[in-house]
Amino acid sequence: MIQIGACFRHHSLFTIIGLVALAQNAIAEDGTSARPARAVESVVTVSEESLAGIERPLPLTLAAWEAERDENDLAEAHSISLEFLPQGRLSSRPPFIDFSQWEIGGFIGAVHYSSDFKAKLDWTVGLTTRVPVTGLGRLGLFAQIWAAYIDRDLPFFYNKQAGTWYGAAIGADYTLWKGELGYIRPQVAVMYAYWHNVNGLDNGIGILVGLQVGLFWIKNYDKTSVTFTPQIQFNGGDHMIFLPLGISVDF
Repeated sequence: MIQIGACFRHHSLFTIIGLVALAQNAIAEDGTSARPARAVESVVTVSEESLAGIERPLPLTLAAWEAERDENDLAEAHSISLEFLPQGRLSSRPPFIDFSQWEIGGFIGAVHYSSDFKAKLDWTVGLTTRVPVTGLGRLGLFAQIWAAYIDRDLPFFYNKQAGTWYGAAIGADYTLWKGELGYIRPQVAVMYAYWHNVNGLDNGIGILVGLQVGLFWIKNYDKTSVTFTPQIQFNGGDHMIFLPLGISVDF
């Protein structure tokens, strides 16, 4: 009986101890009393007073660390120097008239006179120049000067039936097509003819209409081209047809 009573007391003691332990764990999980959690928190929590002497304190939580990292990345992106970027190309606009693509050329060919001139086919030589007007798209400005010969079939009493005469024109063209082989440019211009005292011809202003066809000397290299530029020139009520073959170089 004594042994049975002793065992009962021991079992009762262990039961009470177990119930007390379970009650403490339940209270810790509910957050009302958790000494182990408070102990850990006291170890890992850093007070603001202890960080007062640090110039840049470390973030206390993972969320704060991520936010600070994002701010640092943004600040670093804004601090990138722009001196290595092609600011000139990005900020500058092409010039209205692009003299970097200035073309100079020359030509030699034939000029056919209308019947009123009473003259046969003869020679002509000249110089041309052109600059693109990039501010207006595919338009360009061109000018040309030339010398030509005329031999008129007039009565014998005219003392100067033949001679060299001179002309000049200034106008605009339009690059209708440009590819790897060449280009096509319609032209229109105002011209002036100086007949150098050839009998029966009056100096004056006229209209020039032409079509320039250029073939690149080297494929896909537009700095040098061979040109054929048929033109019709109206001087007064008469006209002349120019058939010049030339070369043009982009300087």
